[in-house]
Amino acid sequence: MTTIHHWLWGRQSLESYTVVIFDIVANEKYGFKQIPIFGLINNKTGDVIFKNTKNAKCEINELYLQEESQKLHPKVVKFTYEHNGMKVEYTIKYKEEIEVRTSKDIFGKEDEEVKEKLAKLGLDPSYIRYYADAELVVTQGNEVKKEAGDMIYEYAYFGKPDERANIKVNS
Repeated sequence: MTTIHHWLWGRQSLESYTVVIFDIVANEKYGFKQIPIFGLINNKTGDVIFKNTKNAKCEINELYLQEESQKLHPKVVKFTYEHNGMKVEYTIKYKEEIEVRTSKDIFGKEDEEVKEKLAKLGLDPSYIRYYADAELVVTQGNEVKKEAGDMIYEYAYFGKPDERANIKVNS
């Protein structure tokens, strides 16, 4: 928690592909550096057909105020990756919260002493598990493949709100 400001992690099984996404944003000490990890697996062969750990473009298109944490969270986020002549666009649209934990109960129970210690470290952890719609668009040359479906993802948000951590609508 002392090195990561927030992360989004998810996995989705579609008809042709399995998607794995892990988008990490470091805390202030590390300059809020984004570390994108994305993989695309061909469901028929089991081969990894696309992987990327840099040069991701992340656009937050809509935010909402999460009630228990009182933090802004992405409602619609689009990731774009390009590597070796392939472009992948992956859009996640939140539908509902499945699980919510905040600094008062992040470890499974309410503990004011733990909450105070976290605050002294500059932390205000929250964890939200979401049910969402996600769409995958894969472009290679003139060929475009689209698939969409339901997914579950998590958004772990350890830091306090800070605009430098890029949790804002892209303009």
